[in-house]
Amino acid sequence: MVDGVRLVGRISGAPDAPVLVLLHGLGDDGGTWDVVGAEFVQHFRVLAIDLRGHGQSDWPGIYSLEFMRDDVLGFLLA
Repeated sequence: MVDGVRLVGRISGAPDAPVLVLLHGLGDDGGTWDVVGAEFVQHFRVLAIDLRGHGQSDWPGIYSLEFMRDDVLGFLLA
C-alpha cells in the first residue's frame, strides 16, 4: 500500500543483488517485462510494478505521472 493505493509488483532475483526497477508504458502492466526480466535476475533484484490503474494494482480514478512517480518511490521505500 502506498498512500492508500494497493500496488502489485513482481519481485525476483537475489535479495542482496543491486535493484533494477522496470516500469511499463501506459496501457501495459508489469507483466510486459516477464521475458526480459528473467534475463536480468542473474545479476539484479528485479522489480516490475503494476502502476496505479494498470494490471492488478488499484484503479483509484486519479492518475498523473507525478502520482505514478510517488507510487514507485513509495513502493521502493516500503
